[in-house]
Amino acid sequence: MIQGFSLGLFIPAALQYIREVVPPHITVTAVTLYSAIGNGLGNWFSTFSGGIILDKSGIYMVYLFYSLLTLMGMLLTVWLMRLEKVPGRMKTIFWK
Repeated sequence: MIQGFSLGLFIPAALQYIREVVPPHITVTAVTLYSAIGNGLGNWFSTFSGGIILDKSGIYMVYLFYSLLTLMGMLLTVWLMRLEKVPGRMKTIFWK
């Protein structure tokens, strides 16, 4: 239940973030790429890698693997939030 609730909040927040950091003339392309990569490629990777890890090592290694990926995502989010506080820094890193 908590996962469904967090996913329902994550998708609109991600779309809002994309609209804020992407130039207006490529917003539709950015949202399309986010949807394709986040839903399509992300689902494929999670299913495929989770199945391989489950076959080789067991369910606890699957949880460990995804916990480490979540930790990396959290650190990346903190890093991006810190970059956002410096005016103009995000645009010089991502759009030169």
